[in-house]
Amino acid sequence: MYGVPCSGVTKIQGPAVAGAEVEDTDVDETDVSGAAAALQMVMENCFGERVLQKVIDLMCMKEKEAMRNILLLFAKLNPEIRYVQGMNEVLAPIFYVFSTDTDEQNAANAEADSFSCFVRLLSDSVDHFCQQLDNSSVGIHSTLSRLSELLKANDEELWQHLEYTTKVNPQFYGFRWITLLLTQEFDLHSVMRIWDTLLSNPFGVQEMLLRVCCAMLLCIKSSLLSGDFIANLKLLQHYPKINIEHLLRVAKDISPDTSSFHLSL
Repeated sequence: MYGVPCSGVTKIQGPAVAGAEVEDTDVDETDVSGAAAALQMVMENCFGERVLQKVIDLMCMKEKEAMRNILLLFAKLNPEIRYVQGMNEVLAPIFYVFSTDTDEQNAANAEADSFSCFVRLLSDSVDHFCQQLDNSSVGIHSTLSRLSELLKANDEELWQHLEYTTKVNPQFYGFRWITLLLTQEFDLHSVMRIWDTLLSNPFGVQEMLLRVCCAMLLCIKSSLLSGDFIANLKLLQHYPKINIEHLLRVAKDISPDTSSFHLSL
């Protein structure tokens, strides 16, 4: 039996979010039933092509229920944010790690531990799920602009080709990369390796994530430079297999915008 997530966990504050949300936020029996039904639909019909589907395939019914519980409780404790489609993609690797722990006691607490880590991880990027903040300095558009500037600073030729020649701007590919922490771009093993780097970076998950995203562009530079709008869009939305260690080495060598650095952990 999985442990129950702690109801006293600190809430993440923020405005309500548009998108695929749990319909209600008042905690009562009817509410919980409706919200659970909404999450059931997401879990069954909105799997990612790579990570989440792999995790779901390995799960028994009890483990699937535990994931639904985590997402439902997060929505109930955070009515300003609620549930946004894609959060299940971020939760999947976390729950997989805890639920497959070789220590039986640790595995038994997978639900509670996953919930705690899920809340902490989302605290670094929750503004990206808030439609009201899209055009603010902490919104997703600002973050996508930072990705564009990072590419320009490290490879102006590629930046020019994407932004002006083919007009493939970061909104076409970076939105999913950033909000879902690359969970739909790579297999489960690769995502966990990338997350190790993101979580161990002293300047925070989001800073390193932008560098990894920039490195993903640099690593397929030749293909992008030879492609037109359609070819590049397809390539970036279906990122090719790559040596993850090489990708991370490139990311670490990228010159960051140090003015934006902040300690996150």
